[in-house]
Amino acid sequence: FALFFSFTLSAVFSQTTGYSGTGANIDVTYQRCEWRINPDSASKGIKGNVTVYFVTKAANVSSFTLDLRRSAFNNANLTAKYHGASTPVAFLTTANVITITLPSPLAINTLDSVTISYNGAPPDVAGQAEGYQLKTVNTKKMIYTLSESYEDRDWWPCKADMQDKIDSLDIIINVPSAHTAAANGVLIRTTTAGSNRIFYYKHRYPIASYLVAVAVSEYTINNRGTVNINGTNMPVDYYYLSNRSPSAAQLQTMDRCKDELIAFSSNSIFGDYPFKNEKYGMYEFGWGGGMEHQTFSAMSWNSMISWSVIAHELGHQWFGDKVTFGTWNHLWLAEGFARYMEALAAELVPALGQNASTVRFDFKDAANNTYPTYSCYIPNSTITTSDVLWSSAYGSTVYERGAMVVSMLRTLLGDAKFFQACRNYLNDP
Repeated sequence: FALFFSFTLSAVFSQTTGYSGTGANIDVTYQRCEWRINPDSASKGIKGNVTVYFVTKAANVSSFTLDLRRSAFNNANLTAKYHGASTPVAFLTTANVITITLPSPLAINTLDSVTISYNGAPPDVAGQAEGYQLKTVNTKKMIYTLSESYEDRDWWPCKADMQDKIDSLDIIINVPSAHTAAANGVLIRTTTAGSNRIFYYKHRYPIASYLVAVAVSEYTINNRGTVNINGTNMPVDYYYLSNRSPSAAQLQTMDRCKDELIAFSSNSIFGDYPFKNEKYGMYEFGWGGGMEHQTFSAMSWNSMISWSVIAHELGHQWFGDKVTFGTWNHLWLAEGFARYMEALAAELVPALGQNASTVRFDFKDAANNTYPTYSCYIPNSTITTSDVLWSSAYGSTVYERGAMVVSMLRTLLGDAKFFQACRNYLNDP
């Protein structure tokens, strides 16, 4: 998240899996997501087929579990197929967890797949929990997703565990012909099917389930050329609503992301932009800040023309996306670095016209005076739900105190050792 708005699983908590503990006996390797999304429909529904390729990590795997919102999808539309034949799928009695039962047990280290079909209406906003929403933005209808922290399960079946990223992803979105779909990765083609269009996105980098995102609305696609990332020419794209007319100054502010891409990618800073073989982009969505969806940051219009949010969400592509915290306790490893990279952008990109010392003072002042008794580490009791997390003081300390930890490390180590340590951290498998 961007600190554009300042936001802020007690039971048995595991440090080695996601909070729900789903999919403990499998490693998710690939997912193909086929969705029908229609902003013109009043039902705010989603209809999907999600194919999960997995490798078994235990002997005799006869079933496995995934996260999915029970209240939205516990209906007759929930089915599963294994090798083309129906196989049982059902929700646990009370949890937002489905169990897929296989016809016969699989040996350890077996690669296999299951396709889950579902249809329903994801829940409404619940405090700071967004998920999958239909809104009217600047007179245009829009469906968008924002899954951080636990709302990936609100709209698609997934293993919500940052320690088991999806190795590869295809997203196929069927929308009414007046609409355009935004998603992670490269748009490889668009086809027409009657009164609908189908968008095919391909993403070939590991991705955490909460960073998978889609948005559908009437967009203008503004291709801003390429930026050279240490020898690779990578496209930069902006999607904003079709009734926007950005001024030259606003586009110039947005284009500073290209200067920052080059600066942050320096071999003496963090090294290559992590997804340089695909793209970097920004697209408009219906929440009031920004969200660092991998390869394609989602932003409100005001955020899209804010130098600090632009720098922050781009910074997340290294910290949060390429390297993701193992549990939500350590969220500061994403937000603290991204907040600090606002000051680093001011330092490395003079064309921004910002004073890096002033930017650093702002988060130092907030860390020392506004939240002096809260750490940047979040205790288990405060990560039970998205609303509890982001409404708490920790929802701000992960930014401000987190950025101070990063600033302290740089000061203590000096630039050469600090940036080398960051590169080691980013590149450690």
